[in-house]
Amino acid sequence: MRTTLKDLIDAGLIQPGRRVLTIKYKSNTTHIDLRNDGKLMWNDECFNTPSHFSLRYKRMFTPGLRSDNGLSSITYEGLPLNTYFNRLNDNHGTPPASQRRITVNRNVHRTRHEPIDTFDQMRMVGVVVSDGNQERVIRT
Repeated sequence: MRTTLKDLIDAGLIQPGRRVLTIKYKSNTTHIDLRNDGKLMWNDECFNTPSHFSLRYKRMFTPGLRSDNGLSSITYEGLPLNTYFNRLNDNHGTPPASQRRITVNRNVHRTRHEPIDTFDQMRMVGVVVSDGNQERVIRT
């Protein structure tokens, strides 16, 4: 489960209300209502997330557009929503593992047939210790 607008409301970082969110795109500025449950309302339509709204809104002007997640283009009191999400994470630390998204580094290259021995990898990590006359490597 990831952080939602409802979490920002519950933390007191943003307040629900009429026309409290803004999006600017191609010289158009639109105000969006934010409900108590964290859903966005615009033109009598309800959107569950900022990304759903952003995609629908921007495609009105540019069909076929691949939109952002809405967190950088939708603002509250002049600041992008991602600023408030960052504040929430800063105030509460890292979310529990059950709420974290796992990012995979796709640049890592491994040969398929090459076995991975975690013990060997651990032995390669060491600390250099010096007593002033001599240096030693302690493996951890």
